[in-house]
Amino acid sequence: MVLGELHLLFLNFLNVVTVGYAINTKLFAQNVGLLVNTRLDPLVSPGNCSSHVHSVYGNAEFRDKVQKRMYRDDEWRDTEEKFDTTTSELIPNLSSYWVPSLYIWDNDSQKYHLVDSFVRTYYRISHLEGKRNEVNSFPPFLRMIVGDATRKEAWQPHETDRDDIRWTLRTLNRKNSNYLTHGDWSYLLEGGYDNVIADQGQVEFVAKFPDCLRVNHRGEPLTKSSNFRSHATYAASKFNRT
Repeated sequence: MVLGELHLLFLNFLNVVTVGYAINTKLFAQNVGLLVNTRLDPLVSPGNCSSHVHSVYGNAEFRDKVQKRMYRDDEWRDTEEKFDTTTSELIPNLSSYWVPSLYIWDNDSQKYHLVDSFVRTYYRISHLEGKRNEVNSFPPFLRMIVGDATRKEAWQPHETDRDDIRWTLRTLNRKNSNYLTHGDWSYLLEGGYDNVIADQGQVEFVAKFPDCLRVNHRGEPLTKSSNFRSHATYAASKFNRT
């Protein structure tokens, strides 16, 4: 994921332990349509073909390398004639999002088929009562990766040190799911969900990104690291949220 300069987005850089204090939470969401399915990943394999296909959403300038100028718009309040700059319904959002594409096997045709997809991004602003000034805006050109596209085995119960990712059947079990029990779709196979999946028509991949960033010696947030992971972390209460 690469974030542009949308000044409405917020991130907590420092973890705050809260005991007995009211927390104010605001949330806004947006639908982001599919831009393209392509074998590109400008973070993992810049300038080269990726090892697998990605479904890409958002910024229309997506390519094999990302540059800061692609995500900068000093006139972001003016949305006139900018409807071709992003697939997001929130035009000022020039962020890019991409995930490994999902395929399904069709027994009748004996072929794999690419699944249609879209993204709905949620941005949460949480702060203690009277502590709104401790919430910081996303720094320009922030880059992060969550998940592991190379993993081919289901998660084991003891493997708890992982990203906050889960698979759900949308509203059927979204509120009752968590990253430990529903971190991959093996539970769907084991739980007899076959008919439910057919009725729902969709499965949902929920990825929560870290909400804290490391800072440099000047107190400025880091926007990347060598693996695009180690500069960001989850707050201590990350998995208690729904």
